[in-house]
Amino acid sequence: MTELVEQVGVRIAPSFFFIDPFGFSGVPFEAVKNILSLPRTEIFFTFMSRDINRFLGIPQVERHLDALYPTSEWRQIYRMENWQKRDKALLDLYLKSLHEVAGVKYAWAFRVCMDEKYQTLYYLIHATNHFDGLKIMKDIMHKQGASGEFAWLGPKESLYRHQQKLFDDDTPSLKKYLLRRFEGEIKSFDEILEETYQDTRFVESQYRQALKELEKERKINVERVTSKTTRGLGGKDKISFPKSNPVQVTLLDAHKTVLRKPHIKIHYKEYTLLDGTKKILVSKVNDGSIITRFDKTPIPKRKIDVVCPHFLELKWAYGCPYDCAWCYLKGTFRFRPEGKSPVVKPYDKIKLHTEVFLNEVKEPEVLNTGEIADSLMHEYAPVPFTKFIIPMFEKQNRHKVLFLTKSSNVKNLLEIESHNQAIVSFSLNAIPVAERWEKAPHVLKRIEAARKVFEAGYEVRIRIDPMVPIENWYKCSVAKMMERS
Repeated sequence: MTELVEQVGVRIAPSFFFIDPFGFSGVPFEAVKNILSLPRTEIFFTFMSRDINRFLGIPQVERHLDALYPTSEWRQIYRMENWQKRDKALLDLYLKSLHEVAGVKYAWAFRVCMDEKYQTLYYLIHATNHFDGLKIMKDIMHKQGASGEFAWLGPKESLYRHQQKLFDDDTPSLKKYLLRRFEGEIKSFDEILEETYQDTRFVESQYRQALKELEKERKINVERVTSKTTRGLGGKDKISFPKSNPVQVTLLDAHKTVLRKPHIKIHYKEYTLLDGTKKILVSKVNDGSIITRFDKTPIPKRKIDVVCPHFLELKWAYGCPYDCAWCYLKGTFRFRPEGKSPVVKPYDKIKLHTEVFLNEVKEPEVLNTGEIADSLMHEYAPVPFTKFIIPMFEKQNRHKVLFLTKSSNVKNLLEIESHNQAIVSFSLNAIPVAERWEKAPHVLKRIEAARKVFEAGYEVRIRIDPMVPIENWYKCSVAKMMERS
């Protein structure tokens, strides 16, 4: 390849290079860089991250990795304990190298999994210096990925293709991004795509939908140049984005400048309750990204149907630091390269949505913080979640906040003096079952933690989930407890 590039040089015809190595040796970055330095060239690279991940620490492969990467930073990745974080870091380092060392304008990756465990087999990396190349490839990858994600999840992908996406705030988050990104500017639709397509997970149809909604909400102005009617949007149509508009207010003869707070709307809906009656309740706050009602399970019609009440989620974070074999979050977060690694949302947004809910909603509710996250997973942070959220609920006496956890770290809970509006629920299982299938604090430690918060005056609940039968379960559990005590 090096000889070909040297001989043909800039006279090369428009060329698409498919680099498909067996393993990861024999693909020096310098050769990739030389290809992409030529005009009208693109690469499509089978990046074998699983094999790289597997052999990172073996001295015999160091020379191959030194050739694959133009930097020694890959050696730092070896120190990461979690294979998912290593996998993501290996990909990010290669993409970074394409941009910074090879000077490529656009690079996009598609993840391919090897089996039902959603472990990465390899990434298909496309690199090009032409925007049309990025757009065509990204659109194809988006269409072929499971549930619109940039991934193929293995042999069982078809089972999940039509499931609801985990994140239900795609359009709202894109709208916020566009308003912030182009604040005070006038851009054509094509310019918006070209300047941001590399940086977002969205495709053209989603951009068009977001911009149309912003126009309908009168947050942007659209001058149609390409489109003939207000139903269309694209091409050279000009979009004007407003600047932030501080409002001048006077207080006691002193002038202060304050930013307008975003309007937070409470949405209501009529729900059928378990007893068959109907009631108008909150469905979500604003876009539902922080507070929304879990109502995906059907109302039971027969005595043998599963009973799962609908409830409000306070979605302050997602993920879990523990690794229990049956955890449904493994499936829920299967599209994320980092799996179920914990992510906490911005506290200011949580505070804004929660305070509006607490001040405006009259019907008493319990807000569950542990549906897609372990409620106590952020307790080692400088501002622990419990000390952040409980004082908000203590300012009123109508609504309660529920913590659901497998943690035994209740130190911060015990330091909070006023906690009348807080409920702490511990997820437990039979000791022999938990010892085999759960990678979390021992059941007896959780029970001890439950005792401490109960004695401190908290309302405490126990949740047994899942229920896994074992032979002589009663005798086994009692014997184990007696042994440990």
